[in-house]
Amino acid sequence: MTSPPISRPRLFLLLTLYGIFALGPLQWYNIPVPADIRTIYKIAMPLVSLLLAVYMRRSSRLNQYWQVFFAFFVGGTAFLLQWLIFQFLSIPATMESIALEKALTALLTIIPIITLTRLSGANLGSIYVKKGRLRTGLLAGAATFAFFAATAGPVATLIFGAQNMGSKVIAWAPWILVFVLSSGLLEESMYRGLFLKKYEALLGPKVANLLQAIIFCTIHLSVAYTPEPYLFVVLTFFLGLAWGYVTQRTDSLLGSVLFHAGTDIPIIISIFLAL
Repeated sequence: MTSPPISRPRLFLLLTLYGIFALGPLQWYNIPVPADIRTIYKIAMPLVSLLLAVYMRRSSRLNQYWQVFFAFFVGGTAFLLQWLIFQFLSIPATMESIALEKALTALLTIIPIITLTRLSGANLGSIYVKKGRLRTGLLAGAATFAFFAATAGPVATLIFGAQNMGSKVIAWAPWILVFVLSSGLLEESMYRGLFLKKYEALLGPKVANLLQAIIFCTIHLSVAYTPEPYLFVVLTFFLGLAWGYVTQRTDSLLGSVLFHAGTDIPIIISIFLAL
């Protein structure tokens, strides 16, 4: 049995660094970068990932790695599509518009992921778009959603500095639900659905889950909606591990989407309060 061309520790380091720099800067909106540099980066990174994927697919030595780099191309393309569309939209700072913007962003993420996955020859099960263990997924998702919904007030105050919520949150419930379900669909499709199985094929389930959680938490390095940004990044790391575990255990995105949606409730409450 021949050894792989890249050892697992080196591959883990390579994919960690590539994942951070292929996806992270595309989402670091609050870090000051000249507009032209940001534009070049958004266009260049998906192209670099595609070129690497094509080269590896044609290489007998590196063929086993092409799908993960194709996934980076898909993710970068989804971010590029979002950016291009939102260049032509002016979003007012209202609860309704923020929620609908998130729903549109989710749509602009899911469509290219599904379309390009199918065009690559893979089935939707490769990105966890399937029933899987439906009952387990529903139970896990509903239980965690209910828990985080029930504790949203104290969490919003402690981590996001929310004040004077009162009964406002009940009136906001429809738009909160639109936002958090869209956010859960968006991020679970991108970070767990698109990447987990590709990582698993190369590194095994546990290391794959660790890898996606590291990359996922770095996406949140520039968040501006919490007075405790470093604590928030640490929390997103552990939540990323939990969402990945639920996805792997249930063989579906359903449970992790609901779980993720619940954890976003205190975030959107704090954002709505700040309007």
